[in-house]
Amino acid sequence: VGVCATNPDGFFGDATNDGVLVSYGYELEYKLEPGRSENDVVANLENSFNNFLLPFLFPSDCPTVGRRTLVVHRRLETVGVSKRPDDQPLPGVTCSQLSNPGNDTECVVMDGQLTIYTNNGTPSTTEEQIQNQLKTGMENGDFVEGPVVRVSYVNLETDADSNTNGDTGGANTQGGASRRGTAIGVVAAIASFLILALALAWRRKKQQQYEDSVLENGMTLDGETTGDV
Repeated sequence: VGVCATNPDGFFGDATNDGVLVSYGYELEYKLEPGRSENDVVANLENSFNNFLLPFLFPSDCPTVGRRTLVVHRRLETVGVSKRPDDQPLPGVTCSQLSNPGNDTECVVMDGQLTIYTNNGTPSTTEEQIQNQLKTGMENGDFVEGPVVRVSYVNLETDADSNTNGDTGGANTQGGASRRGTAIGVVAAIASFLILALALAWRRKKQQQYEDSVLENGMTLDGETTGDV
């Protein structure tokens, strides 16, 4: 293991700065082997993902890449990367294909995430850049080794929907997309509440203005004139 490699926990660099999550999805097809669990296969694959990304994120430590990567590094100002949080299988979502159908392989659709640490925040293109790097590696077969038969990139926003098992009723089938959908729903609910609160406050204000105007003009609120009889 050289300098340009993550530690056994899938970490490289410095984690003292704020972390930014990067989400991605993939189909993992692997061989069933005695004494090797799915979690073992996924954990090793996550390390492979991060090791693959190191030359793109840390060209000074892994100077095997070209000019384009150096530009990306300066924009990101990345100081660390971690495979956490752990990748999780998407319940109710099936793989689109099997390279070797049979009882000796298993396929699962994964909701993947990793954390990058930067000095001054993350530009809007960061997640897409990392996703594209992983997608390229998967398409080139860079992660096919040991028990791994195939790794294919999945767009959690679209591809996972088309592979949803109909028996699930659409629940818990979109992983990261579902979490983002939940967050959007919460924001929408808060916005609706604020709009309603502002509308009620405006209505109370108009009512108070009306009441003040009526009293100033010597009228009661039921339309009768005030004054001495």
